[in-house]
Amino acid sequence: MIVIYGKLTAPKEERARKNPLRTKDILNAWSIYLLILLLIILTSPLFPGLRHTLENNWVTRISLPVGDSTLNYTISWLTHAGVLLFIGTFIGGLIQGAGVKEMFTVLWHTVKQLKKTFITVICLVGLSTIMDTAGMIAVIATALATATGSLYPLFAPVIGCLGTFITGSDTSSNILFGKLQASVAGHINVSPDWLSAANTVGATGGKIISPQSIAIATSASNQQGKEGEILKAAIPYALAYVVITGVIVFIFS
Repeated sequence: MIVIYGKLTAPKEERARKNPLRTKDILNAWSIYLLILLLIILTSPLFPGLRHTLENNWVTRISLPVGDSTLNYTISWLTHAGVLLFIGTFIGGLIQGAGVKEMFTVLWHTVKQLKKTFITVICLVGLSTIMDTAGMIAVIATALATATGSLYPLFAPVIGCLGTFITGSDTSSNILFGKLQASVAGHINVSPDWLSAANTVGATGGKIISPQSIAIATSASNQQGKEGEILKAAIPYALAYVVITGVIVFIFS
C-alpha cells in the first residue's frame, strides 16, 4: 500500500538521471540482510533436525534464586536471534570489503551511541516482568475485554500505536503490551497470534507520529522547528493505517 501510494503521489518534476546498478552491486548491498534471513530460516522450526542439533550445542544455563524458588534460564547461542544477527552482519561486512578491525570499531562506537537505549530496554523489560508477575497485565486485560468484548480486535492496533507514540520504539511497545494482547485474546477467545501481530503492526504505525522519530527526521533534513506541522500532517495517515489494520484483524481473527 505504501509503495502504491508513493507511486501515485510522487512529484512530477524531472528527476536526476540515475546511474544503472549492476546485479552484483545490488546483491552486495543486500548481502547482510540476505544472510540474516537465511540464518533465521535455517534455524527456524522449518528445519527441525538442524534446529534441534544447534539448540543442544553451545548452551549456557543460568540459575537465579528468587525467594524460595529458583529461576532457570537456558540460552542456546547457536539459535539465538542476536547471535544470528551478529554472524550475518559479520560475514556480510567481509563480503562488502570491510576489515575485521573496522567492523569492531564501528560496533564499539554503536554500543557507546546506544548505551542509553540499552538502559531503557532493560528497564522496560523489568517493568513488563513486574507487571506480569504482579498480575497487573491480567487486571488490565480483563478490563479491556469487559469494556470492548468481541470488538476488541478493532482496537488492538491502537494499543501498539500508542505504545510507540509514548516510548518512541516498536520494541518497547511490544515489550510493554505484547503479553497484554495475548492475555486479552484468552479472555475473548481470539487467537493470541493475531492480537500480538496487531500490536506489532500498530506499533509500526505509531512510528509515523512518534515525536522522537519526527525530531530525528527534522534534524536530518534541516527542518528544525517544523515538528508540529509534520505531526499534524502525519496524523491522518497514522489514523488510516491503524483503522485499516484494526478492520483486517477484526475480520480474520
